[in-house]
Amino acid sequence: MEMRERIKLIRKEKNLTQAEFAVRLGLAPTSTSAWERKNNPQIPTESMQLLICEKFGVNREWLRTGTGSPFEPTLDDELSALAQAHGLDEMDVALIRTYISLPRSAQAALKDFLRRLAAASPTPPSSAAPAITREEMDAIADRLDALEERGPSSRDAP
Repeated sequence: MEMRERIKLIRKEKNLTQAEFAVRLGLAPTSTSAWERKNNPQIPTESMQLLICEKFGVNREWLRTGTGSPFEPTLDDELSALAQAHGLDEMDVALIRTYISLPRSAQAALKDFLRRLAAASPTPPSSAAPAITREEMDAIADRLDALEERGPSSRDAP
């Protein structure tokens, strides 16, 4: 599949006309038609390819070479995979989604609160669920830091 066909596939997947696709990229409405035309050697510049990938959640390697999956996984895809891999329920996923959408300052405050809560929690009776250890809490905070660095995904945009 040539790049022109990959661009057309992106546009069709997003249910956009050539003009709508061009406008979303900040181009004149007729700009993208040349990229899709057969026997036309014109392809988007490197910077335009990057913009296409950012705006439409496209895998850069796939756009350039056709290798891999066309679209980057969305936040929903990643949360579903995480839920399946770790047996998370809807509430767990909602908590993670909410956490990711918080401003960094609120994420930091929440992590600080959880650390203090874990440090202050008494050891539960043996019949209760085991208490989370400081090491486990730190590991959770580290995972939350990793999610925080990613931030909300712009790939979910249409």
